[in-house]
Amino acid sequence: MPPGWNILNDTSYTDGLGRVHVLGELYNNTESNQQDVLVTISFYNDQNLQIAEEVTAPVVQVVPQGNQVPFSLETELRFSYVRYEVSVDGEMTGLQPRQDLEILNHTGNPGAPYHITGEIRNSGEALSTYAQVIATLYDGAGQVVGVGYDFLPAGSLGPGQTAPFEVIIEQPHEGIVSYALMVLGF
Repeated sequence: MPPGWNILNDTSYTDGLGRVHVLGELYNNTESNQQDVLVTISFYNDQNLQIAEEVTAPVVQVVPQGNQVPFSLETELRFSYVRYEVSVDGEMTGLQPRQDLEILNHTGNPGAPYHITGEIRNSGEALSTYAQVIATLYDGAGQVVGVGYDFLPAGSLGPGQTAPFEVIIEQPHEGIVSYALMVLGF
């Protein structure tokens, strides 16, 4: 894995339909913002042989330096696995997501699906294209058990305006104790 990337709070489970889910967070400790970020998950059997490799991406276009963002992978494996490894790769970029958007309030509504609703404010300049609210759900051990997001078009969140958001996580894993929200503007 390139220097500067850390994998945090990752976990895996198999759902009732036999699909494998791997969730976690990436921490960008590189020296720059990163784009085209890919998360590669390699699965190994009990003989330590790689049986599958799957690729996913975080839910954001740019991972700002010094920030953590969630990732989620859902796949069907043909063989049983006993462990997995996560690696990350991205490209340095000069793109700077807006991090000055403010979450005014939010409420989590447990259930399946899990809903988080709230309101954000743009106290800065106009957005170029959109704002993105990213939600990460955690269990009691601090492991990531769900990931979701909502997009708000730039026109719905002009300078000085507020706008509602709703993040829906369709298949959250059991044991949700808390969640974290992040909002980025592009």
